Amino acid sequence: IKTPSLTDKQAQRSFHIDRSLDPTLRDLARRMVPLCSNHSLIVRFIEDRLQYKYGLINHALAGALREVVQRYYVFVSQLETQQQQSQLTLQTLWFHTEPVMEMMEVIANIVKTLNKVYEKTI
Repeated sequence: IKTPSLTDKQAQRSFHIDRSLDPTLRDLARRMVPLCSNHSLIVRFIEDRLQYKYGLINHALAGALREVVQRYYVFVSQLETQQQQSQLTLQTLWFHTEPVMEMMEVIANIVKTLNKVYEKTI
């Protein structure tokens, strides 16, 4: 999986999945890519909006989102532990990840909306 460089820090990150990958793994990777893209967008928003020049409300929002991302990292660590103990299958990975993907998509949509609003006020 490769990702091209971003030209705009508010752009959605894209990923290219190698066609030589096993079809089952490629399909799972294709379904998981939106989570990676949304995570990237959210983290860039947090890094940007933690600056006080965006105001206290944006700073507080970024701080709250940072806590959500920290819980996401704990989730990923738990999955990694399961994988290291040979307890993680592709089905269980997808089962545990799907609800997280939905939450990250909602947050990413909020971030996109806020970025658009901010662009209009500049």
